[in-house]
Amino acid sequence: MNRMFELDPNAVAWCNEKEPSQWTIAYFSSNAKSDMLLNNVCEVYNSMILDARDKPILTLLEKLKYLLMARMLANREKAKQWNLGASIMDNWAVDLEKRACSCRKWTFTGIPCKHAIAAIWANREDTLDYVHDSYKVETYRKIYENAIFSMNDRQIWPKSNKLPPLPPRSLTSTKRGRK
Repeated sequence: MNRMFELDPNAVAWCNEKEPSQWTIAYFSSNAKSDMLLNNVCEVYNSMILDARDKPILTLLEKLKYLLMARMLANREKAKQWNLGASIMDNWAVDLEKRACSCRKWTFTGIPCKHAIAAIWANREDTLDYVHDSYKVETYRKIYENAIFSMNDRQIWPKSNKLPPLPPRSLTSTKRGRK
């Protein structure tokens, strides 16, 4: 923290305002099974639906359905091509029963680190037995095995005896993010 304070005192103040679990890996939860600290999922999503955002909701939903179907197909095909394989050596404490290593990479990612792999091989066991289920090809294929079905035509939707929803009240727009 002293070194960081020398570089930028505001950064230290920002860190002190936050919970350590929000900014330092020592306090991160190990539930996520991902070592990716940042992502741009929102930006990618928004760029993919940009041309449909100002369209009627059904058009937007159809666009989302198409994008999701294309992604599922691409990932399903990618999973068919995967071959499974495995790396080595330092001085770290590895607990195969708890699936943990003192380097903590295995705990955070769910993938055995090189220290764990060395211990697994020393026991003449299969490395793949120690990989978290969320990374297994079977799990990946199971996620993408379902299909997205088309919506029924509006004419065969069940009729409702309730009043149709009113449009939202118009608010003063900031014009931000609009075409």
